[in-house]
Amino acid sequence: RNISFVNLFEEIKLLTEEIRRSKEAQGIRERMETNVKQNSSIFGVNELFGFLLEETYRCIATIMICEHVIKLVNPKSMFAAADGEMLENLAISICRKYKIPSFSILPAVIPTNPIMSDWFHADKISVYGLHGLETLTTLGYDKERVIVTGNPKYDRFKSLELEKSKKFLEENYHIDSKKKLIVIGMSGWYKDDEI
Repeated sequence: RNISFVNLFEEIKLLTEEIRRSKEAQGIRERMETNVKQNSSIFGVNELFGFLLEETYRCIATIMICEHVIKLVNPKSMFAAADGEMLENLAISICRKYKIPSFSILPAVIPTNPIMSDWFHADKISVYGLHGLETLTTLGYDKERVIVTGNPKYDRFKSLELEKSKKFLEENYHIDSKKKLIVIGMSGWYKDDEI
């Protein structure tokens, strides 16, 4: 299938520059300065002022471009490849405004860090397995939003037999399985990747 793809990073960068030079930028800067003064007790907020201001301009540019594209294309749905990132979350928010369903698939194991409890914003989140489902629901995500799809990167590890693997390592690499052993599991895309 042919899937059209447009990279908007250059446009976002150009529009960010225009916003920074606009007369509205002064009002944005003043509001940010007020917010920073009100929250100056937060560690690092003063030092991050410049970064936060630039990210605000970039967010405004991203919102403007995403909204224009979504109005123009009027998609039936939206897929966020890296749900949880700023650009994807902005696009998901705009889609939600226009009642366009959004989907994502998580490419890696989800950590149980509390910060992850408000990380993913797509309407439906595909995960690699039951562990992903359990992790997201433990973090407070609605079970109805989570879809278990599997992931070839992890599915193969589920089928490896522990005793067979130990025997294989002993016979082929002379590794004593009675000693403590740290195993680093890589992808699992191809047969015998565990070697």
